[in-house]
Amino acid sequence: VLSGDVEEILDVYFKQCSIYVTTESLAKIARFFANGGVLSTGERVIPEKYAQIVSGLIATCGMYDQSGTYLDNVGIPGKSGVGGGIISPVSSKKIGVAVFGPALDAEGNSVAGIGIMKDISKEMELDMF
Repeated sequence: VLSGDVEEILDVYFKQCSIYVTTESLAKIARFFANGGVLSTGERVIPEKYAQIVSGLIATCGMYDQSGTYLDNVGIPGKSGVGGGIISPVSSKKIGVAVFGPALDAEGNSVAGIGIMKDISKEMELDMF
């Protein structure tokens, strides 16, 4: 349900969905949340609790209907985007991981990205389970 000026609301929404990012900038975003809302400069931008909430949402619904399977198979939270990017804030290691692969599966997640994330998680021993 939208309340307010629908054109204005949609304009803001479409702008949020159209932000230009690179795999490197996605990794920095993931690291920001893994570091509890603190930038690499040491500047706190959001309260740690907010970063924990975002990381929890990423873990539970960041890969749409595939979220549970992804978390079980990869072992770290993941948030996909329709452009083919996946970010993973790994709070236990205070790192952010990001991958990009444009081919999407039926759920809208990067096919290659999921495989790469699984390999990275295994190679770096990031699995939270």
